[in-house]
Amino acid sequence: MPRYLYVSHGSPEGENTRTDFDAVASLALLQHTAMAKGFRYGRDFELDMIDYYSSGLDRLLQRRNTEILLADIPPDVLLKPESGGRDGLRQRLEKLRAQKVILHFLDHHPVTRETRAIFEEFHRNGLIRSLWICPFCPEEDRVLDHTRKLCATEVTARFLERVWNVPLDETARRIMRWAHDQDFGLREIPEANRISVVIGADYPPLKLADCLSRGIFWNRELAAVHSRQEEKTQRLLRELRYHWRRWRLASGRRIDVVYALMPPHHGLKVTAAGLHCLQNLHARVAVFLHRDPFLSIRINPRENELHAGEMLRPFGGGGHRGAGSAGAGPHRPFPYRNVTDENFPRVAQTVDEQLSRLARAESLPVTEGRARKRPA
Repeated sequence: MPRYLYVSHGSPEGENTRTDFDAVASLALLQHTAMAKGFRYGRDFELDMIDYYSSGLDRLLQRRNTEILLADIPPDVLLKPESGGRDGLRQRLEKLRAQKVILHFLDHHPVTRETRAIFEEFHRNGLIRSLWICPFCPEEDRVLDHTRKLCATEVTARFLERVWNVPLDETARRIMRWAHDQDFGLREIPEANRISVVIGADYPPLKLADCLSRGIFWNRELAAVHSRQEEKTQRLLRELRYHWRRWRLASGRRIDVVYALMPPHHGLKVTAAGLHCLQNLHARVAVFLHRDPFLSIRINPRENELHAGEMLRPFGGGGHRGAGSAGAGPHRPFPYRNVTDENFPRVAQTVDEQLSRLARAESLPVTEGRARKRPA
């Protein structure tokens, strides 16, 4: 078994519903720097992914005598009640330590003081060797510009530079720049936008991380995947159903909010649907109701009065200012249990009542299907 294991969130086989650019880029950066040191995949290190919403750290409990770098895993999601909360996480960490596993925890999601205190306790007790978590609480994260924040790939890079004294070359820095652009919703780098489409196509994420780690940022195979996914996405976007509301925020500003019912299959990715709603329909907030049930929120990057992750925290979710998600669980409240084409307007209204209250906004009716004419 290799000495090092580099882990982020997602499914290593594909079906990338719960992975993203930052997760893939974190692994690509780790592999790139490992190979630069002469490490060989399979002998010295491996890559893996975990679905933190369903299994948390359980996938890692089989490991022994391994040094694990865990990147882009939100601390709060590892403290879910259905996973045993604080005590459950402690037991898993103690098991890893007993199996001579060294854990480095590298993340960038905003955390509450309570969550920070729990993880700092684990760090002091030696259950976590290195602890790099976001210095901002959600309220600070809401108002700070993206230039003051780091994505998970950038946090990983700082760890590599400052703790392991690993120099970063231009390939590593390009991976970091692209990850920052995508994770904070800037979408200003066309080449990075293309890679996000490939990720949304369920292209094997570890294969993609391998490409990026070797400085392969585009090739014929990726171009073909991109072309097929773009065609598929345009077809699926026409299946979205909408329910519009207008929120009067605490400041008095009014913004348009769209609720969208995702298609019954999983072919349409939230990243693509979010770009469509924010850019083409000019909504400031887009809320996606999955049939699982699962909620996703995307907020215009220029909107700093709202925080997607905080609005979803009461439902067991989390995320950043501009993007968040939450899924139904047996031990936590959730706005709905079943959504269909028939009951979508009623369910959307129920979700809106709860989200607008959490956003401290007054929800007002707006003509169904209306989109603003001016750019967001």
